[in-house]
Amino acid sequence: MFKNSILECADNSGAVFIKITQVYARRTNSLGVRTSVVMRQFDRSKKLQKKKKYACLILTAKQLIRRSNGLCVKFSQNRGVLFSDRDFDKLLGTRIFGPAGREIQRKGLEMSILNKLSSNCMFI
Repeated sequence: MFKNSILECADNSGAVFIKITQVYARRTNSLGVRTSVVMRQFDRSKKLQKKKKYACLILTAKQLIRRSNGLCVKFSQNRGVLFSDRDFDKLLGTRIFGPAGREIQRKGLEMSILNKLSSNCMFI
């Protein structure tokens, strides 16, 4: 994922499409990259603001990703999960929809976040 890429939101936080403003990683083609995003399209009944920056974790990517065991993974759409602040402590949504890349489990997130991710979505 690169700057100005458009993602779909994979949780029920109220965001529909989000736009990446900053990437916090050197390797931008892997899953589990932490980014900063702004709202592109969202549900106005939720408590989201248009110009406020949110933290995002990328779950799936259209780009081909090679794993160390020789498999290549490619998803049909770019999707991410929103967090309330840059520390990636609290998810904005309560449920996460669809598949997620297995590389997210290896990124060193807190166990409470991984338990929320694993209880609601399947890792591919």
